[in-house]
Amino acid sequence: MNNQEHPLISVIVPIYNAEKYLDRCIDSICNQSYKNLEIILVNDGSKDNSLAICNTFASKDHRIQIIDISNQGVSNARNTGLKTATGDFIQFLDSDDFMTKEYIETLYDCMQNNEGDYVICGIKSLNNELEELDYWEAGNHAFDMKTPDEDVLYQLFDKFLMFGPVNKLYKRGLLQKSNIFFDTSLSYGEDLLFNLEYLKLTSRIVVTNKVYWSYIQDNVNSLSKKRLNDKIEIVERLHTGILNFLKEIGIESYSFKSLLHNRMFDYVYNDMFAIAKDKSLDDKAKRLNLKKLLNNKMLIESYPYVDTKKYAGWIIFLMKNKLSTLYVLITKILFK
Repeated sequence: MNNQEHPLISVIVPIYNAEKYLDRCIDSICNQSYKNLEIILVNDGSKDNSLAICNTFASKDHRIQIIDISNQGVSNARNTGLKTATGDFIQFLDSDDFMTKEYIETLYDCMQNNEGDYVICGIKSLNNELEELDYWEAGNHAFDMKTPDEDVLYQLFDKFLMFGPVNKLYKRGLLQKSNIFFDTSLSYGEDLLFNLEYLKLTSRIVVTNKVYWSYIQDNVNSLSKKRLNDKIEIVERLHTGILNFLKEIGIESYSFKSLLHNRMFDYVYNDMFAIAKDKSLDDKAKRLNLKKLLNNKMLIESYPYVDTKKYAGWIIFLMKNKLSTLYVLITKILFK
């Protein structure tokens, strides 16, 4: 591949205490079939050997640029990379994941061949031995946002392919146009809001299953595996953001609303169990947390859409009637 014939693509990698997988991560970028890359490694105050590993790779590959900053979180690290990037396109990579050799070239070709502004591919989850655990994809499609394909968009949201920045290729010029960055005030879901803001600027979307994102399910410290005290407010903000976005592009179907309202309900339903099992909370604190959940306006709006067959009827009854005290008593016996 002749670098002169292909534009520069900036690959941004936020890094925090990633020594376990960082060699594989960086190596997968350096060995991409698409060669005209700007590799931006943002060390977010790592306390392990991550920075030393970055320096070793940088000494061997002139395309690598290292930015060493104090620990301020993944969103700030990605934003730092965005402010530094000079490529025509932006590709994100997480430090514990890796790219297949043809990954960037395939996404670039999909964008160019379909005159797209945004390319989204499937996601494959792997274990530590790189054995496949699951795979989500939405086929091969290209459509204009003036007449969006509702079925494809539904799949992207249903299969969580619209969440996260890693299985996508962005045009840096569009990000710069509206000064789009990750919201550092959020501890969860900031990447979805980033994607929604970018989507509003795009004219044509390309979806492909020709390549997939390789996701390693090994991070026990993932935010998705923690209970966050402010998560209900964040989930509410994400829920509202998606509904408003769909309304803006003219999609207000029952099926899409049902998907989103069921997801809202599912979050609260599962968070109730997390509250009941949280040994750091006494009964009074549990009741207060539950009251906050059960009085949420968007939860109440979700009830008509809920697939009741998926959930315990007695819990739905307690939720609808806001019987937090009774829930605490029952679960105290069940989880003794």
